[in-house]
Amino acid sequence: MKDFLAYTFITLFGLFLIVFVAVGLRWAWQFPASFTYSNGERIGTLIKFSERGFFIKNWCGDIQVGSITQTDKGIITNYSQNQYDLEFGIDRRVNDQKLIAKINSLAGKPVRIRYEQKSFGGSAFIGCSDYLVTDIQEIR
Repeated sequence: MKDFLAYTFITLFGLFLIVFVAVGLRWAWQFPASFTYSNGERIGTLIKFSERGFFIKNWCGDIQVGSITQTDKGIITNYSQNQYDLEFGIDRRVNDQKLIAKINSLAGKPVRIRYEQKSFGGSAFIGCSDYLVTDIQEIR
């Protein structure tokens, strides 16, 4: 009887330890994602926006930063060596369908995006990039 109780105790303790470690790892993975590392705006041309992923779907896009300049005469498109592509995503936890539709309608146009940069290194569970878009506006 003592052996049975000891075996049961060790088994339950082992299961508890496995669950405790799994929850701890999950928390450790998600905890940094709740903090905003930086936030700001970028201006550029929206060149790509699509839903990606096999099992976990994320909305991801690219904006070509440095390709446009806004002056008092309007927007000037320039193609210089200083331009680069910024990859951004939509926070899966928010899943804002209005924002997704708005971004889809602005493909190929000069835009200003507002973003929050998270410090999680990109996770399929949250978004496909550190830069998570919170708003987008067309520049005219």
